Amino acid sequence: AAKATTKHPKRSITKSTNKAKNDTKTDKAAEASSVVEDVVASSADYGNEEEYLKIVSTPPTNNADNIRVAVRIRPPNKREQSDSDCRVCVSVPTDRKGVVLVETTPFTYDLAFPMDYTQLQVFEAIGVDIVRCAFNGFNASLFAYGQTSSGKSHSMMGVPGTSLVGLIPRIARLLFAASTNDSTKEVLVETSYMEIYNEKLRDLLGDAKKKTTELKVRENKQLGVHVVGLSKEVVTSESETLAVIDHGTKHRTTAATLYNSESSRSHAVFEITVQSKYQVAGTEMRSRSRVALIDLAGSERSDKLGSKGKALQEGNNINKSLTVLGRCIRALIAHSKDGKTIVPFRESVLTWYLRDSLSGNARTTMLAACSPVASNIEETLSTLRYADSAKSIKTAAVKNEDPAQAKIRELNSELEELKRRLEEAEQGGGGGGGGGRSSVTDAQKMSNDEKESLMEELARQMEMLGEGGFTSSKLNASKSRRTSVVFNGTGVDTDQFPMLTCLSKDTMLNHAMAIPIIGNNFKIGRSGVSGEKNGFELDGMGIQARHCSFHSSNGGAAAATGDKKNNSKKPTMKVSLCSANAAVYVNGVAMHEMDSDDDTPSLTLQHLDRVVLGPCRLVCIYLTQPMTQEDKDFW
Repeated sequence: AAKATTKHPKRSITKSTNKAKNDTKTDKAAEASSVVEDVVASSADYGNEEEYLKIVSTPPTNNADNIRVAVRIRPPNKREQSDSDCRVCVSVPTDRKGVVLVETTPFTYDLAFPMDYTQLQVFEAIGVDIVRCAFNGFNASLFAYGQTSSGKSHSMMGVPGTSLVGLIPRIARLLFAASTNDSTKEVLVETSYMEIYNEKLRDLLGDAKKKTTELKVRENKQLGVHVVGLSKEVVTSESETLAVIDHGTKHRTTAATLYNSESSRSHAVFEITVQSKYQVAGTEMRSRSRVALIDLAGSERSDKLGSKGKALQEGNNINKSLTVLGRCIRALIAHSKDGKTIVPFRESVLTWYLRDSLSGNARTTMLAACSPVASNIEETLSTLRYADSAKSIKTAAVKNEDPAQAKIRELNSELEELKRRLEEAEQGGGGGGGGGRSSVTDAQKMSNDEKESLMEELARQMEMLGEGGFTSSKLNASKSRRTSVVFNGTGVDTDQFPMLTCLSKDTMLNHAMAIPIIGNNFKIGRSGVSGEKNGFELDGMGIQARHCSFHSSNGGAAAATGDKKNNSKKPTMKVSLCSANAAVYVNGVAMHEMDSDDDTPSLTLQHLDRVVLGPCRLVCIYLTQPMTQEDKDFW
């Protein structure tokens, strides 16, 4: 390779450090690393963005697909050229689908990049599709794997402001270009940056104190696998994203080794979250996608690197996490065949975080970086085998949007199609036409039975959507979430007041059950009691046969009496205990612990009072009128 045309100062790092480097102002075109120190860094080339935007605007489809595996062979660096055995032992066939290593069976991959491939060509093959997924609501993941000093960080980050700029800055640039180009979509972009150092997660965007705090990986149904307490920065442009990357990179743990003056001593994860709002057939839709861009630390051989002390410990932890990653890949392949093999994701922080990328809801790409020289043939062969096993893993990416909205949109689309086909059928009449090409359409060929079938389907779709289309269907869906309560075998309207509405930590269950208070003496207690049934039956620990009763001054809910005039008055409601062992709390006050002259303590309820029945068995709010929007937001 040609010598660099411009000399740039190197950053000298002689030992592993977890503190931020000094904020010395260095040229943006500084050397990428010892791996590419002899590659000419010309001005930045971002390719044909107009063509990229056309690709990005075409959304992918929901389907299961194998992990896409790409292998990149870098040119020999100065250190390798000075080795006694500097022969190039790796080649890439012209079809760019495989890698040939001397004296071994050729490996086949989805993509293979030879030594002369530029950063731009790699981005066109990998990065554009990642932006396409993220912009259209699909999760995407890219992780770079290889031995230390194989060119992973160069491929991922490169040198901003030059032709050597890597995948992550290019992905950010195209993502904001797509957002600017599409005026029909509102986009919010958040970024986070963390490292996994010695099996501990650390925030690279927080202050020094926060960096020393170990973060935790958690999982729930809404967010999937995520990191609790991780700093997130909202960015609105490519420059702001690069500033976040630069800030995080300064805090990343690196060290000098015999192979690299700035060897990564941790796995780095740069995450981009894209939230979008857009209109589809008059329906407002929202989607949320996550892009995980992971620069894995290189696998190491301590005898070659001369690692000792702390560097040796770091290398051991790096190799441990990569070994577990390999075990997870093999277990996933076995699980796809027998359905029984357990995948050991939790054995390493890295694999637990990568769980969705390896087997969940994400379109995943693996970039394997290799050295081409014979002195590294063992490491290169290991990397190629690692990548070859990963291509058998299958993931299932789906669009991350509100399922209820998506279903309504699908029904609206089917409804419009049915209407169109019926109109064509009605206009088709007799139709005929002779000559070379028939003018008889499919609609004209419809039989009466087919038309009746379409009419039935159209009626079914209209019923599912509601008489008023999307707007009323939203209201109906919201209303149907509330459980219909049956009292003594008689159904009542759950919108009658006064009532109790139940609270839950789950937003889908919050206010999902309403209990209208009927009559002058409305009792709550266990089911199956002798004598008169309770107005509302509630079973569970701490609930008594006759637990409590509600006494209304004007007969409770109008549904019980049918008296509209009575319903116009605000009832005075008292709650009292029916048993000495019954536990009832009103706004945190334990009624069973109150001092009272009567044997049965009672309290007068006000609108929005909080009532707990039993030891946290059922938490309710007492309502005498519909809740305002402010009340709903609070509760």
